[in-house]
Amino acid sequence: MGLAIQLRHGERCRICGKPDFCYRLPIPADLIPEGYIGDDFYSVCNRTGGTVSVGDIVIGVNGEEYRANKSYAESGDGVSVGIRFEPAALKKARQKNWADNKGEVKPRRFKTYADEEIVPENPPADDATLDHVYREFLSLLRLEPEDRTYLHKEGFTDGLIDYWKIVSVPESDYVRYQLGAAYHSINDRRKITCQQLLQRVPSLEHIPGFRQTSKGDWTYCGYGGIIFPLFNAKGQIYALRLRNHSQYHDKDGFAIAKEAYEADPENNFRSGKYVNFTSFGKDGCKIGCRAGIYLPRSRRGEGFDKSRIWCTEGEKKSIIGSEMLRNTFIDIPGVSSYKLLTQEDKDGNSILDYMWNSGALSIVVAYDADKENNRMVLHAQDGFVELLKQRGFRVLIADWDINIGKGIDDLLRNGGLPHLTLVN
Repeated sequence: MGLAIQLRHGERCRICGKPDFCYRLPIPADLIPEGYIGDDFYSVCNRTGGTVSVGDIVIGVNGEEYRANKSYAESGDGVSVGIRFEPAALKKARQKNWADNKGEVKPRRFKTYADEEIVPENPPADDATLDHVYREFLSLLRLEPEDRTYLHKEGFTDGLIDYWKIVSVPESDYVRYQLGAAYHSINDRRKITCQQLLQRVPSLEHIPGFRQTSKGDWTYCGYGGIIFPLFNAKGQIYALRLRNHSQYHDKDGFAIAKEAYEADPENNFRSGKYVNFTSFGKDGCKIGCRAGIYLPRSRRGEGFDKSRIWCTEGEKKSIIGSEMLRNTFIDIPGVSSYKLLTQEDKDGNSILDYMWNSGALSIVVAYDADKENNRMVLHAQDGFVELLKQRGFRVLIADWDINIGKGIDDLLRNGGLPHLTLVN
């Protein structure tokens, strides 16, 4: 999988239809027969491991057939679990070519993704600069009343919301203008917010999430939603995650119903529920997935506590967990992305290094309770546990009754506690 390429902005996985966490893998030229027309890459989908087995035929979001022909358990490029899918038409073309040429397969080379011109991305600023810009940015935004109501239902108090600087992102200026009086927001237009921000910070270059328009004005990316800051081991805000109000949009950025998306998926767009606050192209700055660290409010500024550190999927779960259990929580953006904890910062240390050096020897893996019915999640959990054991940590697995709550935040809000099992 060394040649695997993570999906770029605007690309959707051929299998699950989502734009993140999945990959494409170029098919070797000698495996592409003469006369074949179709994808010249395998689709590596990280969301189908629990429902698809090798040999199964699935229908992709583009209506084409794909055959699952390999399962990945781990790889050095960050893909920790997934299924590789080959276009079914490719195998049929190879069989036809073999018969037509009496066993001699003639390769056909045509333009691949590797041949396309890729606009170089601007490198992100250092974490200290990101922290300064993001804190000023968040101070200019407010939490919309409907978003506050939603967070209250999820167990957040106003104090918790303010402490973790959770705010709302308004719709784009274009959508806002087109909706006119039908759109109401307590936040300023994006262009105005960026103008105000530039009065406080030197520049928005090298800051993921911001970009310049064709007229040279600064704005920021993403659909309307709720922003959750991600903190590094030093307590700096070094990334932002956006919970979209809607996962389905048309080509102009307007939110649409799921049924409208499914009626015309090629001309509409589906995003993840939680996405990175990032930007692309020559006028933007891209950032990859990162893990967030949430210390209990009582320990802010003191570093990792030396008792238990919990790891789960998602910022919302981590914040609620840290508040109710009074332990540090590490959030990863997906169950298969635990290797983010091994990525080194500019000081040469990973999150696992910081945890180990702080004396925090016990780590609890707390994936959702539906993992018993999801082979992909269980596979990811096994890989995560093995990684932690290799690094010398004492590892525990958290389990609970799904009838009390799916995620650990649901469990805690409903008055339950997880059962912890020590992994030998």
